[in-house]
Amino acid sequence: MLSVMSENQPTTASTPYEEGHITIDGLNIGLLQERLAFVLSGELRHKPLDDHLHRSAWQLGATPFTVMGWSEGGRTAIHVAGQGGKNLVPRMILVSTGSRKLDILGMKNTDHWLPNAKAPYLEHCTYDFLKVQWAALCDVVQQVHDFCGGRFPSDYVLPKLECKSLILNGGMDRFCGDPKKDFVPVLKHCKVDIHAQGGHDFYLKYPKWFCARVQDFIRTNLP
Repeated sequence: MLSVMSENQPTTASTPYEEGHITIDGLNIGLLQERLAFVLSGELRHKPLDDHLHRSAWQLGATPFTVMGWSEGGRTAIHVAGQGGKNLVPRMILVSTGSRKLDILGMKNTDHWLPNAKAPYLEHCTYDFLKVQWAALCDVVQQVHDFCGGRFPSDYVLPKLECKSLILNGGMDRFCGDPKKDFVPVLKHCKVDIHAQGGHDFYLKYPKWFCARVQDFIRTNLP
C-alpha cells in the first residue's frame, strides 16, 4: 500500500487530507502465478509508477506531497521520493517497511504459528488457503531478493534522499529489521518511532497512536 498526501491540504480534525489522497494497493495474494512477475518487476516497476504518481499529483494540484508506504509499498515510496526530489516530495513516511532482506522463511510453515498469529487471517480465508498462499508469498520474496543480487534496489536509493523521513514500526513485527541499522545511518533527516506492542499491522490495532505521529510529523517538520 502506498499513499500520497498533498502538502497543501487543510489538516482539520474532521477531514484530514481528504482531497489529493491517492492510495495504491499493490498486493494481490490471490494471484501468485502472476505475483512473481509482478514483484520481480516490483523493485523494477517503480519508474513507470513514479512517473504516473508525479503526473497525477501535478494534474490534481497536489504538489508538493508527502509519500507514505506500508510494507511492500514502503520500498515503492522510497523510489517515489528519490525520483521526485525534496522539492516535490519533502516528506516520506515508511510504515512497517524494510529495504533489506526479510527473514520470513522461518515463518513459512504456518503450522508453527501460534493461534493468535493465524486469527487475523482466518477471519477472511480458510486455513488451507492461508497455508498455501503464505508459503508461496515467502518464496516470491526470496526469489526477488536473489534475483536483485542480494539487495533490494530501494536500498541503494536511501543515501540519496534529501527529504525528511519518519519510520514507524511495531516492536513485535517479525518482517522488518532494525530501523536504527537499516535507515538511521543512511537517511539524512530521519525520525524513528516504534510501538512496543505493535506487529506488522500496528496501524490497524493502534490507529490513534499511528495517526497522532503521522499528523505531528507532517505539521511540525515543515521544509
